[in-house]
Amino acid sequence: MSPKRWRERLLENRPNARAFVLFEDGKFTKDAAILWSAYRAGSFPDLPAGLSAEDFGAALSALAERYTEMYLIDDFNPVFDGKLGPVAFAGVRRNDAVLDLEGQAFKWATPLNCLRCAVCFLHKQSWSKQVGVCLVRTTEDMKRFLDRIRKYGVLFYLGPASKGNHLYWVRGRFGD
Repeated sequence: MSPKRWRERLLENRPNARAFVLFEDGKFTKDAAILWSAYRAGSFPDLPAGLSAEDFGAALSALAERYTEMYLIDDFNPVFDGKLGPVAFAGVRRNDAVLDLEGQAFKWATPLNCLRCAVCFLHKQSWSKQVGVCLVRTTEDMKRFLDRIRKYGVLFYLGPASKGNHLYWVRGRFGD
């Protein structure tokens, strides 16, 4: 089967990547509350355990400074009674036409959610006229997952970046 056909089957009911809004009128938004719930469920292993809501808010503000764009990705999940709900977070650092992506699936995301969200988000970047190349860095433990995404035709292996780290790329439509 062709990569396009694999992608069409996987994304029949496409996940939705929407812009993440941290503050509105000087207050944290509902999106921030979703990340707080995800953190309390154990979704952000890079953050120390047991943060208070205020400390988590400060960590979110630092996260917002690190990225030029942030997204929540909604997909169908049993936690939401078969409805669409947030299952992952993606952060993007944009340097002209080069993107650097990081993503975090929430604890309640199923393996299928993770696959669908990654393929959908990367496919979206491949059609963007504002993206020349999108770089995806990964550690050794996530390499197998990203290798699986390659069959959907949205991600290509570039090679080892450093010991235990690997680099993948997605070509955008910049300049077309």
